[in-house]
Amino acid sequence: MQSITNHINNKFKKYSGNATQYYLPITKQWYTCRRLKKILQQYNLTLQEYYDKYLLLDINESYCMCCKHKATFVSIGQGYRLTCSNSSCKQYAKQHATKQNWRNADFRQKQLLQLN
Repeated sequence: MQSITNHINNKFKKYSGNATQYYLPITKQWYTCRRLKKILQQYNLTLQEYYDKYLLLDINESYCMCCKHKATFVSIGQGYRLTCSNSSCKQYAKQHATKQNWRNADFRQKQLLQLN
């Protein structure tokens, strides 16, 4: 399993004053979220595609923690929801996990084993 690191340590994201900035390797420059979105449009990319390629810590993060369907992408700052739109999955998440726990590889592995 891929090791999990904190988003703060990610080389494509940094905090500068009140704004978060994101690095785009194509242009080799840092951008705020709003500016990044405009630049990505020039390259026919979305914020979700950027997030998946550069910020996603683990592929399992983009799937529902309960049923393994694709979770909804919220924003570049928040990433994906913990669950899909199924109400029973949302209820399961409220009872069993926080987003910080779900990003922890050991916690996620235990939860997945319990589902099987």
